[in-house]
Amino acid sequence: MARGHSGATVRSPSISPRSWRLGGRLPVLLALFLVVAVVDAVLLRVVLSGPTTDPAVAPPSVPAADTADTPDTPDAAPAVSRQQLLDLADASFAVESRAPGSCAAGGAELRISDDGGRTWMDIAPPRGALFALAAPQPGALSAVGANARCAGRPFRSSDLGRTWTRAPDAVGIWYAGSDLDGRSILHSPAGDIASPCRGGAPVRHLEGVSLDRGFALCAGEPIYRTGDSGRTWQAGARISAVAISFPAIAAGFAAATDDPACPGIRLLATTDAGVSWSDAACVEDVGDPGAEVGLDFVDEVTGMLRAGADTFVTSDGGATWTRP
Repeated sequence: MARGHSGATVRSPSISPRSWRLGGRLPVLLALFLVVAVVDAVLLRVVLSGPTTDPAVAPPSVPAADTADTPDTPDAAPAVSRQQLLDLADASFAVESRAPGSCAAGGAELRISDDGGRTWMDIAPPRGALFALAAPQPGALSAVGANARCAGRPFRSSDLGRTWTRAPDAVGIWYAGSDLDGRSILHSPAGDIASPCRGGAPVRHLEGVSLDRGFALCAGEPIYRTGDSGRTWQAGARISAVAISFPAIAAGFAAATDDPACPGIRLLATTDAGVSWSDAACVEDVGDPGAEVGLDFVDEVTGMLRAGADTFVTSDGGATWTRP
């Protein structure tokens, strides 16, 4: 901050007898007063025009997206949301999380159905955020919950979620989430791995079918597959999917909501691990086609589709879908 006084010595000019004779003493004093006043005014302006905050504290930065001259490029990644978590033990028992929550705010919701999706019962999740969810067998549950620091921990329950116990370390578990800064958290049996999504964006859904084979769904990108636990990834055919399910290494299903020929949800199928896809069915009777979608097949014929509060089931490999 500028100082109001420089510390230099100011010497008053000597007044000659001629000055006394021409103007007298009063004009000289008045002139000196005016000079001092002008100097003080200049110094005061310098002080007031300086920074009003401690210069050691940097002002907050402005995100580039908020600036007026930032170009709107067509390659900008779309907003990322999570696929609704859904897992079937068989045609009757299912577990889902329509709201997986977040590490910072929590809010995870969890419910189960033991009548093929006709009715659902809310249960307590093991943590405020969920990275993965499974029903290994009817009545049994497993989940990867995240604490406030976004550390994923495996849990299991044998009493329909009334109590949860810590499972062994996440060996052999695939899960996906986001950290407090929105960066991708991705885990495979090989440990923490990098996101295959463009720019390392968070994965919408990660599904493992064995210790080394898995699939990743990214927003607006092809479905990626790996054969080495996520160390490397290969892109399949580009489809606009919002949910995927792979009951086998090669057989998989995907749901899309932007097909103009299908006013509801378009179901696609693959038999070559996503290298190519074919139309399977169009589910038109959807109350909210824009709702988050959950999709899971327990095998290559038995599956469930959830779109918001709507439930649809299939027993013929996705060719036909009915309400339970």
